[in-house]
Amino acid sequence: MNKPIMEKFYQIVMTGENLKTALSLKAMLDDLILFRVERLIDEFKSDLGPFRKISNWNNDDAYFTGLLWKGAHLGLDIVVKPEAYVCQFWDREDRECAKRRAQMILERMGCLGDFVRHGEGFIREFSFPSQEDELVHYVRAFKNKLTQAVADEQKKKQ
Repeated sequence: MNKPIMEKFYQIVMTGENLKTALSLKAMLDDLILFRVERLIDEFKSDLGPFRKISNWNNDDAYFTGLLWKGAHLGLDIVVKPEAYVCQFWDREDRECAKRRAQMILERMGCLGDFVRHGEGFIREFSFPSQEDELVHYVRAFKNKLTQAVADEQKKKQ
């Protein structure tokens, strides 16, 4: 705790209705992550392709699901953190990444270098608020590349 700053804040809170204002701001900050998740869902709910569904997981994750490809169940999660967005692309059927299907499709898309291997998949971070627009543009472009890669794979089968 920074005592000099806290003392100034204390003096401000002691004046008039400032405590109510501060409590309202705290409540709004507490709800900001959920609000950002819902904004992402609203942004993409009419533009799901190649996924079938976008939902809210645990009030901090807008996740795309329902893309089945070569035995994989590919997912794109956008985890909302106080100061960032973390995009995670992964195969929900291969949590150890042993089958490397998520990596394989990222390579075909030319996007593997955009991500870092982490845990169950591949992640890419965007700062909030400075990169929020960049995140939306990136996700839209990523989904387009993914749609094309899946379509190209279907053409090869024919």
